[in-house]
Amino acid sequence: MRFTLAAAALLASLFSARAQTQNDPASIEGTWSSGTGAVSTGGQICIPGTLETTTFTYPNNTGISYSFTTDGHFEEVLYRYKSNATDPRCITGFISWQHGTYTFEGDGLKLTPFESDGRIQVQDPCAAVTNQITYYNQIMTMKNWGVSIDPLTARYTLNLFGFDGAPVPPLYLIARPPNMLPTHTLTGTNSTGQTSTRRRRYSVTSLLKRLANADSA
Repeated sequence: MRFTLAAAALLASLFSARAQTQNDPASIEGTWSSGTGAVSTGGQICIPGTLETTTFTYPNNTGISYSFTTDGHFEEVLYRYKSNATDPRCITGFISWQHGTYTFEGDGLKLTPFESDGRIQVQDPCAAVTNQITYYNQIMTMKNWGVSIDPLTARYTLNLFGFDGAPVPPLYLIARPPNMLPTHTLTGTNSTGQTSTRRRRYSVTSLLKRLANADSA
């Protein structure tokens, strides 16, 4: 009984600590990373260029990272895998990078990327195209957010909740001020400074479908 009560008390304290988040706009500043902190913004993972010159450096672990400035700019890196129940050998890995501006909307956030800059690399050993880099542009809406202090590690923690209210894995502060690439459009501009809009861009879902169709052709 003692163990049960102690466990219940610990769970209650953890829930309470995460629930007591602060939505002070200034508190979001910094670079935040999930898990071990292997994934980070700031050019450690992606150097965007043309599709031929864009380079990705893969971290040791999967994860996500966000950076925010106090003047409304963000940067995002996502590194994930998608398993294949039919053939376990056909694990799809994708890593994406984008940056742009963000706004506070009620209790939430809206992240609007610079359309020409986002890049995603998809690797699928079983697809007709096993390795592909293309443009990436995914507007992100967070229903809620808050910064708290993790009760076990005493680290500042950014808690994000997706458009449907589902929690994003906790993100821990690893740098303040944030580690970011320049907060302006980096690619896709012509000599007059106008951004080209003729490039096709894909979300993760549409790109995976595209690769699957190529494999079955």
